[in-house]
Amino acid sequence: MELFSLKDKVAIVTGACGLLGTQHCEALAAAGAQVVAADLDEKASGAVATRLGSGHIGVGMDVTSTASLQAVRQRIMDRYGRIDVLVNNAAINDMFENPALAAHQSMFEHYPLDAWDRSWRVNVSGVFFMLAGIGRSYGGAGVG
Repeated sequence: MELFSLKDKVAIVTGACGLLGTQHCEALAAAGAQVVAADLDEKASGAVATRLGSGHIGVGMDVTSTASLQAVRQRIMDRYGRIDVLVNNAAINDMFENPALAAHQSMFEHYPLDAWDRSWRVNVSGVFFMLAGIGRSYGGAGVG
């Protein structure tokens, strides 16, 4: 594990309360990182962080909202002073969100426009917002 040590590094995981998100958080914590578990529900994110042990925090954050991202980024900077690792894990996956409906919706002509818009906003724009916003930690242009 020393080869992959993240001791004294600060890592943020979006979608931290999902199946993969919790696994990412656990792996980062095991490697020594201070983990920021980020998801829509702050209480659930806090529970993930609590299970990881001391030094980790859970935050409520919406990757589709630049205001939410900026507020969380400031909380992280106030507490830790930096962000070293970003795991862009937040995603909409209809097979997990609603498996019964997903079979019908998997046919393109049945896929609802609002679901398309939400998936695009989280799965694509959310990644951009996180990268742009976290880039501000290193002097990048950031999120406007």
